[in-house]
Amino acid sequence: MLIVSGPTGSGKTKLIEKLKHPVPAVHLEKLARHRGSAFGHWKEAQPSQADYENRLAQKLMNHQPQTEKPSLIVEDESRMIGQIVQPESFFRTLRSSALVVIDEDLEFRVKQVYQDYIAAIEELSEEDQNFYYENYQRALGVLQKKLGDERYRKVLSLLQEGRQKKSQESHLEWITILIRDYYDPLYLKSFQKRNPRVQFRGSFEECLQCLTDLYSY
Repeated sequence: MLIVSGPTGSGKTKLIEKLKHPVPAVHLEKLARHRGSAFGHWKEAQPSQADYENRLAQKLMNHQPQTEKPSLIVEDESRMIGQIVQPESFFRTLRSSALVVIDEDLEFRVKQVYQDYIAAIEELSEEDQNFYYENYQRALGVLQKKLGDERYRKVLSLLQEGRQKKSQESHLEWITILIRDYYDPLYLKSFQKRNPRVQFRGSFEECLQCLTDLYSY
C-alpha cells in the first residue's frame, strides 16, 4: 500500500476522494462511517465490525496487484476508526507502508477543518445541526483533561459563540487552538516515534498530482 498522511486538516480524506480510476484508492472512513477523531461521528450509525471487515475485504479483492506499483492507496488511520477496529494484518501493512505526506500550513488546515466540520453542517436541517454541535461539545469533554481546564473553557466558549452568532471568526479561533495546541503535537510525536518511510512530501495539489502521475502510464 501507499499511505496518504499529514496533520489534521491537511486534506487527506479529500485527496482520497479526488483520486480517479485507475488509481486504486479505498476510503476507509467512508466504509467505517466515521471520520476517525473524537469529532468524527456521523449521524448514520457505524456498521458492525463484521460488516466493515466484509466490505473492506471486497474492496481489497477488487484491487489485486497487476503491476509493481502499490495496489492500494488509503488514508493514514489509527487502529480504531470510531468503534471499528482495523483488522490486525491490514493495520500492520498500513503502518509499515511508505507515505505520501501532505504538508500544508496552519491557516490552510484551519480553513479546511472549518469547511468540513462547520460550513458543511450549516447547510443541514436544524435537527442535524444540533446532533453535530452536541457531538462536538461531547468530544471536547473527552479532551478536557488533555487540553487543561483553561484551554477547554476557551475552546468551548468559542464553539458556543460561533454557533449562536454564526461567527466564522469564533469558529476559526477554536479550531486553530485545537489544531495548534493539541492535534499537531500529537501528530508530530506519533510521526517521530513511528519513523516511517516518506516516499513523497508536498502540498495538497502536489500530492494529488504525484499519485495521479504514478498511475497514468
